[in-house]
Amino acid sequence: TQRLENMQISESGINFLAEAIFAVENPQVVEAYSECDREPLSFGSASELAFYIEQKLTLSKILVHIFVVYPDMQGGAVKKRIELNQSKMPEHKFRYTWEGWGLISIQLSPPQSKLASSVSANTEARALKWAPNYSEYGSPSAWNWAAVKKHQNKLQRVLKRNAL
Repeated sequence: TQRLENMQISESGINFLAEAIFAVENPQVVEAYSECDREPLSFGSASELAFYIEQKLTLSKILVHIFVVYPDMQGGAVKKRIELNQSKMPEHKFRYTWEGWGLISIQLSPPQSKLASSVSANTEARALKWAPNYSEYGSPSAWNWAAVKKHQNKLQRVLKRNAL
Protein backbone atom coordinates (compact mmCIF):
# COMPACT_ATOMS: atom_id res chain seq x y z
CA THR A 1 0.00 0.00 0.00
CA GLN A 2 1.33 3.37 -0.96
CA ARG A 3 0.05 6.10 1.33
CA LEU A 4 0.43 9.78 0.58
CA GLU A 5 1.04 11.13 4.06
CA ASN A 6 -1.16 14.14 4.77
CA MET A 7 -1.79 14.56 1.07
CA GLN A 8 -5.09 14.94 -0.68
CA ILE A 9 -5.97 14.85 -4.34
CA SER A 10 -6.07 18.21 -6.10
CA GLU A 11 -9.39 19.45 -7.43
CA SER A 12 -8.21 19.04 -11.04
CA GLY A 13 -6.76 15.65 -10.09
CA ILE A 14 -10.23 14.30 -9.33
CA ASN A 15 -11.04 14.32 -13.06
CA PHE A 16 -7.68 12.75 -13.95
CA LEU A 17 -8.24 9.94 -11.46
CA ALA A 18 -11.84 9.34 -12.57
CA GLU A 19 -10.70 9.25 -16.22
CA ALA A 20 -7.89 6.82 -15.31
CA ILE A 21 -10.34 4.53 -13.52
CA PHE A 22 -12.60 4.43 -16.57
CA ALA A 23 -9.74 4.23 -19.12
CA VAL A 24 -10.27 0.46 -19.16
CA GLU A 25 -13.60 -0.71 -20.55
CA ASN A 26 -16.34 -1.94 -18.19
CA PRO A 27 -14.83 -1.46 -14.73
CA GLN A 28 -16.99 -2.21 -11.72
CA VAL A 29 -16.79 1.00 -9.64
CA VAL A 30 -18.79 1.09 -6.41
CA GLU A 31 -19.19 3.08 -3.23
CA ALA A 32 -17.33 1.05 -0.57
CA TYR A 33 -19.99 1.66 2.10
CA SER A 34 -23.49 2.84 1.39
CA GLU A 35 -25.34 5.50 3.29
CA CYS A 36 -27.48 3.98 6.05
CA ASP A 37 -30.69 2.32 4.83
CA ARG A 38 -29.74 2.79 1.15
CA GLU A 39 -28.41 0.71 -1.69
CA PRO A 40 -24.73 1.35 -2.49
CA LEU A 41 -23.99 3.59 -5.44
CA SER A 42 -22.25 2.28 -8.53
CA PHE A 43 -20.72 4.47 -11.19
CA GLY A 44 -20.94 4.06 -14.95
CA SER A 45 -18.74 6.92 -16.17
CA ALA A 46 -15.79 9.08 -15.23
CA SER A 47 -17.97 12.20 -15.07
CA GLU A 48 -20.46 10.53 -12.73
CA LEU A 49 -17.63 9.37 -10.45
CA ALA A 50 -15.86 12.75 -10.51
CA PHE A 51 -19.10 14.52 -9.55
CA TYR A 52 -19.60 12.13 -6.61
CA ILE A 53 -16.01 12.62 -5.40
CA GLU A 54 -16.22 16.40 -5.69
CA GLN A 55 -19.49 16.47 -3.74
CA LYS A 56 -18.13 14.33 -0.92
CA LEU A 57 -14.73 16.05 -0.64
CA THR A 58 -15.66 19.69 -1.12
CA LEU A 59 -19.25 19.99 0.08
CA SER A 60 -19.59 17.25 2.68
CA LYS A 61 -15.88 17.29 3.60
CA ILE A 62 -15.88 13.55 4.22
CA LEU A 63 -13.61 10.71 3.14
CA VAL A 64 -14.42 9.12 -0.21
CA HIS A 65 -13.98 5.35 -0.32
CA ILE A 66 -14.63 3.37 -3.49
CA PHE A 67 -13.79 -0.11 -4.77
CA VAL A 68 -12.73 -0.84 -8.35
CA VAL A 69 -12.60 -4.18 -10.18
CA TYR A 70 -11.57 -4.56 -13.83
CA PRO A 71 -12.71 -7.45 -16.05
CA ASP A 72 -9.17 -8.81 -16.51
CA MET A 73 -8.83 -9.16 -12.72
CA GLN A 74 -11.30 -12.08 -13.10
CA GLY A 75 -12.83 -11.59 -9.66
CA GLY A 76 -15.71 -9.44 -8.59
CA ALA A 77 -17.10 -7.33 -5.81
CA VAL A 78 -19.90 -9.13 -3.94
CA LYS A 79 -22.45 -6.95 -2.15
CA LYS A 80 -22.90 -7.62 1.56
CA ARG A 81 -25.63 -6.26 3.81
CA ILE A 82 -24.52 -5.06 7.25
CA GLU A 83 -27.18 -5.11 9.96
CA LEU A 84 -26.65 -2.11 12.24
CA ASN A 85 -26.73 -2.30 16.02
CA GLN A 86 -30.15 -0.91 16.95
CA SER A 87 -29.01 0.09 20.44
CA LYS A 88 -26.33 2.34 18.93
CA MET A 89 -28.17 3.48 15.81
CA PRO A 90 -31.91 3.12 16.48
CA GLU A 91 -32.85 5.33 13.53
CA HIS A 92 -31.04 3.09 10.99
CA LYS A 93 -31.31 -0.61 10.17
CA PHE A 94 -28.63 -1.49 7.61
CA ARG A 95 -26.00 -0.42 5.10
CA TYR A 96 -24.01 -2.23 2.43
CA THR A 97 -20.39 -2.90 1.66
CA TRP A 98 -18.56 -5.12 -0.83
CA GLU A 99 -16.36 -8.17 -0.41
CA GLY A 100 -13.74 -9.76 -2.63
CA TRP A 101 -10.06 -10.65 -2.41
CA GLY A 102 -8.68 -8.42 -5.14
CA LEU A 103 -10.79 -5.29 -4.77
CA ILE A 104 -8.80 -2.12 -5.40
CA SER A 105 -9.61 0.26 -2.59
CA ILE A 106 -9.34 4.00 -3.23
CA GLN A 107 -9.61 6.36 -0.28
CA LEU A 108 -9.51 10.10 -0.88
CA SER A 109 -9.26 12.51 2.03
CA PRO A 110 -10.97 15.90 2.08
CA PRO A 111 -8.95 19.15 2.13
CA GLN A 112 -7.36 19.97 5.49
CA SER A 113 -7.67 16.34 6.60
CA LYS A 114 -4.84 14.68 8.45
CA LEU A 115 -5.78 11.36 6.81
CA ALA A 116 -3.72 10.15 3.89
CA SER A 117 -5.24 9.38 0.50
CA SER A 118 -4.40 5.90 -0.80
CA VAL A 119 -4.85 3.22 -3.41
CA SER A 120 -4.47 -0.31 -2.05
CA ALA A 121 -5.37 -3.94 -2.66
CA ASN A 122 -4.69 -7.30 -1.10
CA THR A 123 -1.76 -9.33 -2.36
CA GLU A 124 -2.16 -12.93 -3.39
CA ALA A 125 -0.07 -14.04 -0.39
CA ARG A 126 -2.28 -12.12 2.04
CA ALA A 127 -5.45 -13.45 0.42
CA LEU A 128 -4.17 -17.05 0.62
CA LYS A 129 -3.24 -16.56 4.28
CA TRP A 130 -6.71 -15.27 5.21
CA ALA A 131 -8.78 -17.46 2.85
CA PRO A 132 -9.60 -20.11 5.52
CA ASN A 133 -11.20 -17.40 7.68
CA TYR A 134 -13.30 -15.86 4.88
CA SER A 135 -14.70 -18.68 2.76
CA GLU A 136 -17.55 -16.37 1.66
CA TYR A 137 -15.00 -14.45 -0.46
CA GLY A 138 -14.42 -17.51 -2.63
CA SER A 139 -11.02 -18.76 -3.68
CA PRO A 140 -8.16 -16.26 -4.02
CA SER A 141 -6.99 -18.30 -7.02
CA ALA A 142 -10.05 -17.05 -8.94
CA TRP A 143 -8.33 -13.64 -9.19
CA ASN A 144 -5.70 -12.63 -11.74
CA TRP A 145 -3.22 -11.13 -9.26
CA ALA A 146 -0.91 -9.73 -11.92
CA ALA A 147 -3.84 -7.71 -13.26
CA VAL A 148 -4.80 -6.56 -9.74
CA LYS A 149 -1.24 -5.30 -9.16
CA LYS A 150 -1.02 -3.68 -12.61
CA HIS A 151 -4.22 -1.67 -12.13
CA GLN A 152 -3.37 -0.82 -8.52
CA ASN A 153 0.05 0.53 -9.54
CA LYS A 154 -1.43 2.60 -12.38
CA LEU A 155 -4.02 4.21 -10.11
CA GLN A 156 -1.37 4.85 -7.41
CA ARG A 157 0.75 6.72 -9.98
CA VAL A 158 -2.23 8.84 -11.04
CA LEU A 159 -3.07 9.67 -7.43
CA LYS A 160 0.54 10.56 -6.61
CA ARG A 161 0.86 12.83 -9.69
CA ASN A 162 -2.33 14.66 -8.68
CA ALA A 163 -1.80 15.03 -4.94
CA LEU A 164 -1.43 18.36 -3.19
